[in-house]
Amino acid sequence: MYKRTTVYLNTDLTIGIEDCGIRNLSDFFNHCLEETILLNNPDFSPGKQAKLVAERLRKDILAQRKIVEEQRSFQEQAEEMHEKFKSEASRFFQNIESFKEKLPEYDLHGDYESFWNRYAANLSKICGFTVTVNECFSFIRAETSCGGFDS
Repeated sequence: MYKRTTVYLNTDLTIGIEDCGIRNLSDFFNHCLEETILLNNPDFSPGKQAKLVAERLRKDILAQRKIVEEQRSFQEQAEEMHEKFKSEASRFFQNIESFKEKLPEYDLHGDYESFWNRYAANLSKICGFTVTVNECFSFIRAETSCGGFDS
């Protein structure tokens, strides 16, 4: 015969218990009560079981925090690189209108392909990271049409 009771727990705790090989909280409580009350097992400790769950959960939370911190760091680096590219490209392509006619949509015969490869390589050296030809195209297009570079 079973009696039902309700326990409200943090979702992370139930996940931690499941990660320790326990299907659900009922199993955990039944196991602890059975070992201590019914079997009178002196070697069994519900506290030790709970500590195992807590330790695994703690490791998982720390790993998740590290991932979040790394993600923030990568986002900050990407934003810094984007700003540096915009700044350096603005200086590099000083007379921006003269570059518009060299874009692929106006270069029907591909005469400026090597030109763009050289410019992307030079801009990469200035920025300190790889700048692609397509990024140069996007910058020129944005600066010569709407007046702003967003991506």
